[in-house]
Amino acid sequence: MYVGDFFDASLNRRMTNFKVEANYGINKFIEVGIFTGFQHYEWSNDEVYRNSSLAPLFGVTTNFHVLPFFLKSKSCHWDLYLTARYGGCYLPHKEYDSPLFPYSKYRHEYGLGLGIGYYIKNIIGFYVEGSVGQFALFQSQYILSVTNFQFLKIKTDGAESNFSFRIGIAAKINR
Repeated sequence: MYVGDFFDASLNRRMTNFKVEANYGINKFIEVGIFTGFQHYEWSNDEVYRNSSLAPLFGVTTNFHVLPFFLKSKSCHWDLYLTARYGGCYLPHKEYDSPLFPYSKYRHEYGLGLGIGYYIKNIIGFYVEGSVGQFALFQSQYILSVTNFQFLKIKTDGAESNFSFRIGIAAKINR
């Protein structure tokens, strides 16, 4: 539900990141879906004031279910799947409002992973996913050098993430 905010290299506060996802099962092996949500972040139009805003999140996902190859039972409560996702967000304001800031307002994330789920009565369940890819919507920070009016790249520990770990609640609607 949250990610770190690396707006200031000296601060690493937890900020809201909320997503809702809907998937449709094409057959017993393949699901396609979409997700949407919002990301809370901070931005500045000068070096003194910080402003807060919400950025919309959106994307697509595909899941390939592995267990139906090995288990033919419809009463199995477990789910094992490979997942692929691509998404992004559109920032209403760049982190630093300056024409010299190198990033655009659109940011993207993508990755491949493995997920496992357990369904109670094959209706409501819990899942855990781990993925590898590009999941940092906010890359290493750039700060404006007052002496020469150029942005200098400052690497903040953990700001660039190649991993994603998700947990959640799932519901199945059977026809």
